[in-house]
Amino acid sequence: MERVGTSTSPPRPFMRQTINDHQDGWGKALATSLKATDYDVHRSLDFVGEIIDDQIRTSIREGSFAPISERTLEARLASSKRTGTLKSVNMETACKPLVDTGLMLGSVSHEVSDD
Repeated sequence: MERVGTSTSPPRPFMRQTINDHQDGWGKALATSLKATDYDVHRSLDFVGEIIDDQIRTSIREGSFAPISERTLEARLASSKRTGTLKSVNMETACKPLVDTGLMLGSVSHEVSDD
């Protein structure tokens, strides 16, 4: 599969990385959860969904992705979401791809539906 980004940003495939790193354990986790919940499918799928959510967040936070450009860092530091003095900026977070505001991390979720 071809890895693509944009014309100005390299690919940062956190979902692909999560799947490659963890998919082999998901079936076992589901089987274990089914037994532990007396075969409650909804609860078991929800449990595995929580595991996968955590694995995706870890991939976003700790993934080995191409670093952000100096121009992107400058734009992040100058943006309106950065208030106060430069001392209040967490440079480790500001420099990290995919993590800057925490919006992506906070958006990771799952839903088990009967549909």
